[in-house]
Amino acid sequence: MPTWRRKPPNDHDFNKRSTAAQRAALADAAQIATARIYADVAWFWRQCQRKKCKRHRRCAGEPMACLRRHMPSVAPHNHEAARSWVMLGGRTRIPPANRVEYEMRRTPASMWFR
Repeated sequence: MPTWRRKPPNDHDFNKRSTAAQRAALADAAQIATARIYADVAWFWRQCQRKKCKRHRRCAGEPMACLRRHMPSVAPHNHEAARSWVMLGGRTRIPPANRVEYEMRRTPASMWFR
């Protein structure tokens, strides 16, 4: 019998380049980077109580907590405008670090503004 027939039938490894833990870490990093850009676009550092954020004029702390705390203050008609700025990379036009971050920036605004 030829050797190619001795392979197990379900020997499919489609994610050869990274493990599940590595993909999850990449997604978490992309989410934090996108949240930081949302915080910069909406100027949440102006409302923040931390002196470090005001001094650096950006979110210098935990961006997800900042986003949850200040999102209710953003008017609903500004959600899509903020999303378009985030897709561009914010005020400083920061390019996405990888494909995961590129896709994360293009998620609907309703996923971020709840």
